[in-house]
Amino acid sequence: MKNTKVLFIITIIAFALTAAAPWILEIATSGIAKDEPRTGEIRELAEFPKSYSNDYLARIDSYVKDHSPMRTYIINLVNSAEERTAEWYSRRIMTPYVERMARINETPSAYGTPAPGQDTPEPTATPDWGGLFGDDHSSSPSDVPSETPEVTEGPSPDGPDASEITTESVGPSPTAHEHVYGEPVVVTAATCTNSGISRVRCTVCNESKTIVTEALGHDYSVVKKQTASFEHDGYTLIRCSRCGDVQVTDVALRTGVPGFYTDRKYITYSGSGYKGMHGWYFYSGSDSITYLQGDNVLSEKEMAEWNRSFTDLKEQCDVRGINLVILVCPNKEQVYQEYLPLGIDLSRSDDQKRASVMAEYMKANSKVKYVYPLREMKTAKILYETYLQQDTHWNAVGGFVAAMQVYKAIGMPTTGLQNVEVIEHDHTGGDLVGLGVGPSLTYKSYSVNYKPEITERVLKYYSNNVTGGNETPNDELKIYVSDSPNRHKAVIVGDSFRHSLGAFIAKDFAKVTQAHRGDLYTYSNYVKDGETGEISPSGELVLQNAIRELSSGDLLIIMAVERYDADNEKIAWEISRLMASY
Repeated sequence: MKNTKVLFIITIIAFALTAAAPWILEIATSGIAKDEPRTGEIRELAEFPKSYSNDYLARIDSYVKDHSPMRTYIINLVNSAEERTAEWYSRRIMTPYVERMARINETPSAYGTPAPGQDTPEPTATPDWGGLFGDDHSSSPSDVPSETPEVTEGPSPDGPDASEITTESVGPSPTAHEHVYGEPVVVTAATCTNSGISRVRCTVCNESKTIVTEALGHDYSVVKKQTASFEHDGYTLIRCSRCGDVQVTDVALRTGVPGFYTDRKYITYSGSGYKGMHGWYFYSGSDSITYLQGDNVLSEKEMAEWNRSFTDLKEQCDVRGINLVILVCPNKEQVYQEYLPLGIDLSRSDDQKRASVMAEYMKANSKVKYVYPLREMKTAKILYETYLQQDTHWNAVGGFVAAMQVYKAIGMPTTGLQNVEVIEHDHTGGDLVGLGVGPSLTYKSYSVNYKPEITERVLKYYSNNVTGGNETPNDELKIYVSDSPNRHKAVIVGDSFRHSLGAFIAKDFAKVTQAHRGDLYTYSNYVKDGETGEISPSGELVLQNAIRELSSGDLLIIMAVERYDADNEKIAWEISRLMASY
């Protein structure tokens, strides 16, 4: 009997400890993890009932469940397990199946069949590469035809019997005879796309005639071939051995199955982001979904006001001979709509949305160079991903493509994406993981080895009031110097997207100052020379001085990601006032 009582007491204590375990664990870990990860729920948690009702006990039960210690840890543990299971299933089970079916059918689908009510972006059958590949069709200058070919001697490819254009006689007409022509002299060499011109002269009477030789035509060979798969677009990259012209053929967008991109039935918010498909996370803050759905297009009056601010700044720059570019970086979800979950209205096309409408307005009504490279980002992703899978930002490829579009806008030579070394590497997580959207996964990203013959270095480091004050210098405000043969300067004023842009601009300008737009308002506390350790004035003064130093041939880029596009207009107005004061 005594043993029975002891066993009963032990059972009661064990049961009580089990029930109280979450509270005990909460107290034990309170000093270790103060900030619990967010669960991504979009409902309000149950409140403690303040008055009696028939469901009073049920409401008490809901309150206890919603406010139990460690609850968010348990929910996130389940979410993490679900995410990893889905990732494993899609990669190990669905990927081989989809690729096998695509080979059998020989007609891989582009985005899969959308679920009812979901508008899925239509694939582009023939992408418009629109300058993505740049001006340097070849990495070797000798492969590029000269604008004014030198006159060379040698047999014409088509011989003296080619089409005659003109015949001219030199000197007195001799006795009738059969012309004996010498070797043709090439005046303009035939190229892949242009006819050539040669001249031949009679050795008896000195009469000459002009001969046209046909264009050579391209001599393409395959540079790279990518098979469409669960994770990659398919294409064939070909290049001409003579002129370096690059074409992309056999484009097949990523294979899919019904529901692959659309099997999430609602948007799961977590902090400021939400999960897409196949491990892709997206940002939902700053009205990003409004931009995505096209619900916030500017009025004609608003666009005119923005244009006025940009034009005022352009006039200040024109007086000094400065090239001005306004750059709007596409939101990630605009580029990767195929990974979005259900619940977002994608019925509007890209050209009906705010950033595209504004870009078209500027093109039609302004002389300001206004760049919104959405089409180029979507095109480039066929070759390489342009944004980080679990981060809000573009990657190095995205920054490179944007830099080339800036150059194209101001008439500078551009380099093709196919002519730079793109190095693939593993990348883990991103800022959206920090926002609690989902677990950190490992995926592919890239670095771009652009103009390795040019050396750049960071001249100064900065500390700001966002990243902890003066204790730890960082690169929020940065000055590059390089041995680029172009000795002009550039200033980039924008948000965090500038980091993957400035490194490329630094290869083409002798000095590049890149700063957060907040540095116009004392955002950085101090400046520290990266070599001497000397402390300089605040970031505000450094940025203002860099703008004052700009002169003829220099470059000023004002940039913002699409969701902060209104800041471009504000900063343009501020810099215009600054320039007007000196």
